[in-house]
Amino acid sequence: MLEQLADIGELLGGVAVLAALVYLGIQLRETRKQMQATALRLSIDSRIAIWNKQLDSEALHCAKEKFFDDELYKRDVLLDEIEELTLRERRAESSALMIELVFAQNQFFQKKQQIIDEEQYKPLDYMSFLVPAPHRREWKDRLRLNGNFPNDYIAHVDEVVKKYDEVERIMDANEDADFFSTVNQVFNTPAPPNWIET
Repeated sequence: MLEQLADIGELLGGVAVLAALVYLGIQLRETRKQMQATALRLSIDSRIAIWNKQLDSEALHCAKEKFFDDELYKRDVLLDEIEELTLRERRAESSALMIELVFAQNQFFQKKQQIIDEEQYKPLDYMSFLVPAPHRREWKDRLRLNGNFPNDYIAHVDEVVKKYDEVERIMDANEDADFFSTVNQVFNTPAPPNWIET
């Protein structure tokens, strides 16, 4: 009887040690994953900081004004094809777009790794920097093809671009359409809660 109890004790001890080892392995894997994600985030943040310092903010400001004043945001052309923009302004717009895309890629990675919560990755659903048609054209014809982005991120951006293209088609067909309402409709944004006053 004592021998059987000793065997059971050894078995339970072995199971406990095995469970502890499995738990430790899972914790080490999670820690390594977190460390890799942190290293990648820091690397991307560093790259973005360098690009931001190099960004010609004056040229970017001028380009933004022209986008608004001359309605350049409606033109479905590459940035290089917009004659109203100077070379400096085109480069600034292109650099700013790349910074936005890389920042969003970092968010996308953190969302995938479940490092950030839903509120933090909400901007990924809309990627508002893709509202201007020339930015979407740059993505479709150039940036998605340059090999700098992973396939799952490309697929995500493609979906957002398609939705903004649809928004634009609706806006073109109906001059009275409200942009924000159309975006909510196409992106299937949930309606705000209907608060009932008591």
